[in-house]
Amino acid sequence: MSEMLNPSEEIAGGSEKLSIKEKLSYGVGDIASNFVWGIVTSYLLFFYTDIFGITAAAAGTLFLITRLWDAINDPIMGVIIDKTKSKHGKTRPYLLYLSVPLAIIGVLTFITPDFSATGKLIYAYVTYTLLGMVYTAINLPYGALMTRMTRDSGEKGELNSYRGMGRTIGAIIVSACTLPLANYLGNGNQQIGFPITMGIYSLIAVVLFMVTFKNCQERVAPSITPKQQSPVRKSALDMLKNKYWVIIAISTILWFLRMGMMNAALIYYVNYYLERPGTIPLYLTLLNLANFVGAILALFALKKWGSRNTSIIMYTLATIIFVFLFMLGGESTILFCNIVFHCKYFYRVWRSSQLNHARGFHRLSRVEIWRQSGRSAFLRVQLCFEIRCCHWLSVGSLCIRLGRL
Repeated sequence: MSEMLNPSEEIAGGSEKLSIKEKLSYGVGDIASNFVWGIVTSYLLFFYTDIFGITAAAAGTLFLITRLWDAINDPIMGVIIDKTKSKHGKTRPYLLYLSVPLAIIGVLTFITPDFSATGKLIYAYVTYTLLGMVYTAINLPYGALMTRMTRDSGEKGELNSYRGMGRTIGAIIVSACTLPLANYLGNGNQQIGFPITMGIYSLIAVVLFMVTFKNCQERVAPSITPKQQSPVRKSALDMLKNKYWVIIAISTILWFLRMGMMNAALIYYVNYYLERPGTIPLYLTLLNLANFVGAILALFALKKWGSRNTSIIMYTLATIIFVFLFMLGGESTILFCNIVFHCKYFYRVWRSSQLNHARGFHRLSRVEIWRQSGRSAFLRVQLCFEIRCCHWLSVGSLCIRLGRL
């Protein structure tokens, strides 16, 4: 298809079937995102405390403050997306123009400057805050791109599946390869190896974002005119009155609090308690593989037991197995790996069934819930903010606690 039409010329269609090439191109966008943000979620805390050289309490406070900034930054970005008008559409320009800045700031975040302790902390605040802002400015439009590619719910479901596969592929590569690459490229010096590794990931991410920009087109005109757009305050109140949105929001908070604590503690648990630092990539890879397997097998579990029963069964099993982690200790690496994998796997199946159950109440996808709450991009970013904020609030609180021990 030729270049995107001007907003005034947008077609009202968007129900035609998308090609495999376009779906794959959309999926690689999340591979790109995970090459940058995946290393942040998996390794940045470890990098700050064990390589960069700041305390766990300082790193935790950093995460707390920067994530709270998202409470302001994310809604602002949503409003900007709503108001964007360009020859490339509303969402695609951000993939084109911000991928290189994201790559540069990503590398700067993993550089260890020869500063004092205070200077390092200031440097970390500046680079990580900028990285989070630029990532928001490229990832939120990327997520919104799907709703402007097609109106067909089946096609959007397939796009979401391709995105999920891309996310998992990127996360597995980052989890498995980061530490070995950092050690190899830095000749054992991770202060050198980490920025080089991040540079390689960032370069790949830029190329993949360009593939998404080139091959994915915006076809769907806005479903409402500016005159129909609800005021932000009214939309926010409507959102809080939507019990289905509240159900998903509360469960999302609990889900990501647990995930943040588990992911943040795992590296330190393996490194210092199990005293097997060489197996860190193995455990992180297991978490992402379990997510992938759980998401696939959730489809069969849902067909057999339904959403409600699957939620109850899987969450109960995950909780029981999770308790075994504290009882096992470091006696058996193989058994520990199996427990970690199955715990994460059951949580993934539970999460899939829980979301499906919430949709079953009112046959609403999350996008549709957002649309019923005013249909503005301001509201669409709220759940994204909760996901990221709750994840890093849990990480930050854990770090502050560790710093006081």
